[in-house]
Amino acid sequence: MIRAFRKSIVASLVIMVAAVALDLYIIFFRAFQLWWTKPVTIAVVLALGVLVSQVVGNAIASNENMRLLSLLYSEPDPEKFLSLYPDVVAKLGRGSFQRFNAEAYIADANEVIGRPDESVRILDEAYAELREKGKSSLFHRTYRVKYLLMAGRYDDAREGLAEISDELTETRKGNEALARNIEKNIQPYEEFLKSWYGEDGDESVLGDEMEYSPVMLRRLEAALLLRTLKRRRGEKSEKEDGIIAENPWFRL
Repeated sequence: MIRAFRKSIVASLVIMVAAVALDLYIIFFRAFQLWWTKPVTIAVVLALGVLVSQVVGNAIASNENMRLLSLLYSEPDPEKFLSLYPDVVAKLGRGSFQRFNAEAYIADANEVIGRPDESVRILDEAYAELREKGKSSLFHRTYRVKYLLMAGRYDDAREGLAEISDELTETRKGNEALARNIEKNIQPYEEFLKSWYGEDGDESVLGDEMEYSPVMLRRLEAALLLRTLKRRRGEKSEKEDGIIAENPWFRL
């Protein structure tokens, strides 16, 4: 992530230059040292320089990344986010988890401005790059289901949930915490689809997500799904309409 931001690159380089300068000082001006101590001291200084440059560079990069993500999740301005964040993605290694996660943020931004089908395309292409490197991620499927729901492609979303369910069986054997996290993540989608297809869906799960999720985007997505169900039944949806109307940047 360091190379994705100018500030983190500069900070890392400055620290490395300082480490090299200190090594040169030791080589040329500390002649009184025993001959065998110089190589050890030089190696230690250089190693510390590399370590510190990575730590500081990553800290700055993380801060810059969070500043940009605030344009999507905290103080939403998705158009501005989309004008800036692709430059970050372009500097990350193809097929890396960092790049995949960054592409997922781009996909989220496209979702909120009303282009969920574009979100599916972006996510699928990013996942294909990941697979080329022999990697995989269940979060690809969970995000994909979300975008399919937002696009009204409910049959495809149902198929996606079935695939996740199959994979969770294996995931649970090796990582129970991850499996629980994904199950909690997809539960609102499962309950929506149950209701949509005339099964006994627990719509209170969507209601709780709309009311209490700490992530505004999740609250809005739940409100949209609840409104869809209510309108289909000819019911009023004042609360859902109100939450969506308060956030005009959400255009689904």
